[in-house]
Amino acid sequence: MIRRKRGPTDQRDERLGALDQLFREVRNYRNSREYLELLRFTCRLPAYLPYNCFLIHMQHRGVSCVATPWQWRERFGRRIKDGARPLVILVPFGPVEFVYDINDTEGDPVPEKMLEPLKATGQVSNSVWRHTVQNCARDHVRVVALALHPGHGGYIGPAEEGDSVRVVVGRDAERRLIRERRKAWYRLRLNRGYDRTTRYMTVAHELAHLYCGHLGMPNKKKWWPNRRHLDKEVEEFEAQSVAYLVCRRLGIDTPSAAYLASYLRGHVEIPPISPEIVLKAAGRIEMMGRGRLKPRKEK
Repeated sequence: MIRRKRGPTDQRDERLGALDQLFREVRNYRNSREYLELLRFTCRLPAYLPYNCFLIHMQHRGVSCVATPWQWRERFGRRIKDGARPLVILVPFGPVEFVYDINDTEGDPVPEKMLEPLKATGQVSNSVWRHTVQNCARDHVRVVALALHPGHGGYIGPAEEGDSVRVVVGRDAERRLIRERRKAWYRLRLNRGYDRTTRYMTVAHELAHLYCGHLGMPNKKKWWPNRRHLDKEVEEFEAQSVAYLVCRRLGIDTPSAAYLASYLRGHVEIPPISPEIVLKAAGRIEMMGRGRLKPRKEK
């Protein structure tokens, strides 16, 4: 029998099949201890999106820090050992990419700060705050600062009559941004008496409710899942998980950590949440703070 030589397409199909299996394995994260371990692991790799941290954790839970072969070679002067185990992650506009743990490399010493646990700074930068708020308009969310009751950070809900946002729709011939005034779908209310970092924690928590689908999806869009009828305990656990990941990966201590720790101490299993949706929502909010995102396709 003549065996056909495997080509790039065959290899890619095999990798994608492996990814499908990994996605199905997400159901295993029901044990409270395993879920908490996943959250802590994700916080140790802030350079990678939360969903890729999940993929790495599924494949090798003992990872300390990872990088691509090119990064190990060009940035750190290290090479991949023979027989090293590649770890698969997702990349934009492509199927997969491979990264390797530091223990599977050899060469020059690695900077100490790369191996240190993430340290809390307790502050959010001007750029992260500005970009996050600007990108809210992209999803028809109007952010307003109001005089709320002390102890109430804020909340998200349907927009009020007349609420609007200025949405970036493209650039003109001179590369200047073109904005249009459009109807807001949601209003995110923040307590103006709080500092910027506290307001950012509120934004992360409330956007988590939105992007996890707890508020539904208006106008039959499919920008995020529609999960309006979840149990309130499930909604809060998902939102607290997202806020914990987003803030802790920025080095910010958040009350979400205390909420999760308290729940996990008293329960063997976590609520029937979707870890996949939690990780994707956290990644979405992180990306909002890194720069202006491309306009949505409204039609």
